[in-house]
Amino acid sequence: MTRKELITMIAVSLGSFMVTLDISIVNVALPAIQQELNSSMTDLQWIVDAYALTLSALILSSGVMSDRFGKKQIWNIGVAIFTLGSIICALSPNNIWLITGRIIQGIGGAALIPGAMAIIMMTFSDHHIRNKMVGIWSSSTAIALIVGPMMGGILVNYLGWSTIFSINIPIGLLIIALSTYAIKPEPKHPNISLDPIGQLLTMIMLGTLTFGLIELSQSPSLLFLLTIFAISLIAFILFILWESKITAPLVPLSLFKSWEFSRNNIAAFVIGFATYSNIFFLSLFFQNAQGYSAIETGFRLVPEFIAMGIFAINYGKIAKVFKTQTLLLVAFGLIIISTLMMAQFTPQSSYIFIAIAMFIMGIGMGISIPAVSLLTLKDAPKDKIGSVSSIMNAFRQTGMAIAIALLGAMMTSSAIKTLHSTLSSLHNHDNMINDAITQGLISESISTIQVQTAWAHGFNVAMLGTAISAIIVIVCLVIQPNKR
Repeated sequence: MTRKELITMIAVSLGSFMVTLDISIVNVALPAIQQELNSSMTDLQWIVDAYALTLSALILSSGVMSDRFGKKQIWNIGVAIFTLGSIICALSPNNIWLITGRIIQGIGGAALIPGAMAIIMMTFSDHHIRNKMVGIWSSSTAIALIVGPMMGGILVNYLGWSTIFSINIPIGLLIIALSTYAIKPEPKHPNISLDPIGQLLTMIMLGTLTFGLIELSQSPSLLFLLTIFAISLIAFILFILWESKITAPLVPLSLFKSWEFSRNNIAAFVIGFATYSNIFFLSLFFQNAQGYSAIETGFRLVPEFIAMGIFAINYGKIAKVFKTQTLLLVAFGLIIISTLMMAQFTPQSSYIFIAIAMFIMGIGMGISIPAVSLLTLKDAPKDKIGSVSSIMNAFRQTGMAIAIALLGAMMTSSAIKTLHSTLSSLHNHDNMINDAITQGLISESISTIQVQTAWAHGFNVAMLGTAISAIIVIVCLVIQPNKR
């Protein structure tokens, strides 16, 4: 390996580490952000979903952009945009600025997630060296997931929530310097077509759908909700019509004629829905239902990511013994067991029981993520591998965004209803209850244990929702349509 190849690997691994760290580190800081910026539960959902939605919408175009304008250029631009978004987040005086910064981070992240693998494939031609480099790159994301909650807890506890974003600034500047020096340039392909209309329709469709789901917890008027969801549906229909008529679509719809491809992307969506969103709900459970600090929460989340890292890194060895589809069935079975255990959590639940449930979830994640990737890419046409990879990543990120919107609304509504029933003897208590759940403002008329119990019940409802989604995947994996 040459010096420039080594520095390229350092830059790519750092970039993936930074983006993955941002996914896991932010969730731990949510209660601290809520307290300082007077954030509502809706604001917290948007702080997470603004990033995930932008990522899932733009990731479809990032591969094509890299091919057209050059992988090195798009990578450096992505790092610069992500770093700019981190600066805005760190300096945010209110929720609007913070959500804006998260959107900008998502734009940059959309270039980095698929860009890392593309640069590795371009840099290393030898098959054995390339596989080794992919393993090193994968381990950087696993490390980020493990250290993210702990680092987030320490930073929030001692230096404040803004430091979880400002830590990205020196990392981003270092990546740009290393990438500019080491990543080799490649010929650009200006004739490759882009699909701006398809991209715009995707953003409208996902944005309005998520907005409507998040607003469910606010009990908006039926007309308002129907209007929002109608806009999303119209954008979806127009997207299908547009993609079916152009020669270079953002999403080649012909791929979905294959049941296997459709099924695998349903599985990718549910991985995002049931597992990627899990840290968001667990972070709120530990802090709002069990009363732990950010630093205590960060360390309590570790078992899930240790299990994920162990099984993801050793997936190749496991796959030599069992078929990929069998492994996927087992993985989603473990996810169901884990989420059903989590649906039993209470403010008094022992950490041993909680850690076992998280460890089982981590095993399911560590097996299901590479299994779905391999199944999806295995039979993909060679000229559509880039599109297939982008679609799969988009489904996974969209799953997380939809879960935080839908299950977050269900969790909030359930917590409010539980607290209402507990305090039914109090008069004119609606505002106090809403403030306690959505703003974290507990009045003297409400005890802390009552609020914690309500939060735990809301968390239980959300976990049941994730269990149902995993059951759907099991059914899809078992179904084998007759091929004529």
